[in-house]
Amino acid sequence: MKRPLLFATVLSLAVSGGALADHQAENLKPFKTVCITGDFKDQGKENVAVLDELLGQMVLTLDDAGIQVDDHCHTDNGVAGRSQLNVYFNFSTTKSGTAFSAALEGWLQTDGPYTDVTLWRDAYYGTLDAGDGAAAAAEELEFLLEDLIEEWNSVH
Repeated sequence: MKRPLLFATVLSLAVSGGALADHQAENLKPFKTVCITGDFKDQGKENVAVLDELLGQMVLTLDDAGIQVDDHCHTDNGVAGRSQLNVYFNFSTTKSGTAFSAALEGWLQTDGPYTDVTLWRDAYYGTLDAGDGAAAAAEELEFLLEDLIEEWNSVH
């Protein structure tokens, strides 16, 4: 797993903040629906209530943008699985709670004509006040979804 390397990069650059992206809008074209999942950790602790709120916001934002969010995720190699993009939001802070990383990825769990199962990725990192993880996650999610929606719309 590349998480330790990513987090080391985040920590070394956290003073100024920034973004990492692999926007490949053309990879989004074959998909008709999305399935959302995520992870939220603040100071090393998961918080399911905050994650549920963030996922609920994702559903509302994507729905408002005209992107259909499926209730039942398909991860098999069937037709439905090939037309559904898995969208994963990840937000975590350092143990001190003063640096964060946030990422939104579109990925496949199925085989297909792709060189990588991560078809679209956008990420932000930076600093925050300890204890502000939930608010920062909501703000970063908004920025990440704007980028995804813009690129989704550019190919649909």
